[in-house]
Amino acid sequence: MYFFQDEDNEQPETVEERLFHIRSCLSTKINLNKLDLDGFPEEIFNYPQVTHLYMGTLAPLSQESGNSLINIVRKRAKETNDSFAYLEEIAEIRRCMTPAKTIGYLPDRISELTNLEELYLVGQQLTELPESLCELPNLKRLYVHNNKLTTLPATFSRLKSLVCLNVRDNPIKAWPDGFWEMPFIGQYQRDLEMADQRETELLLKKNYKAARTLRNEAIRWGLHW
Repeated sequence: MYFFQDEDNEQPETVEERLFHIRSCLSTKINLNKLDLDGFPEEIFNYPQVTHLYMGTLAPLSQESGNSLINIVRKRAKETNDSFAYLEEIAEIRRCMTPAKTIGYLPDRISELTNLEELYLVGQQLTELPESLCELPNLKRLYVHNNKLTTLPATFSRLKSLVCLNVRDNPIKAWPDGFWEMPFIGQYQRDLEMADQRETELLLKKNYKAARTLRNEAIRWGLHW
């Protein structure tokens, strides 16, 4: 599930309420998805035991994805010769391209959360990640897609435990030294080759729906950057 939470269960609507819920449940997972966060909540550092930290917006569209959808809608409007019928649809797409309040930055203190295994910072208008992020010895999964990152920290290769990285929809211009030699990259390449091979087999069998599902799953898990 996109936000790593049960949609059927009503979630507290403020940071304080969700942290109270975590304390009462003795949980090691902090879920602040779908909240308007005006900066990084410093209260999180009162929970050094946290292993999973989720902060994702309401899945806003990137500029590239949003513009592609708008072009598709405009083409459909032109084909039906009824541009007014699609104005509301285009307006909704544009609303999705406008993010709500976001944290905007990741503080250097993130290195204090030494038990952190999974970090989910999607659509948070991040322009950079601090070098201190690379001091997290147990970080296995990092999701930072749909931000404004142009590179990763210079010492990124120090994240020896990393097995999953998603940096889609970021204007990455350069990769840090040692990035392509990181162990998880080799596994990604093998997974991608297997996915491409399986997709080809499905297309040859004209099983287009299964092929599309496989491609979407590959994109979801960051196999295509």
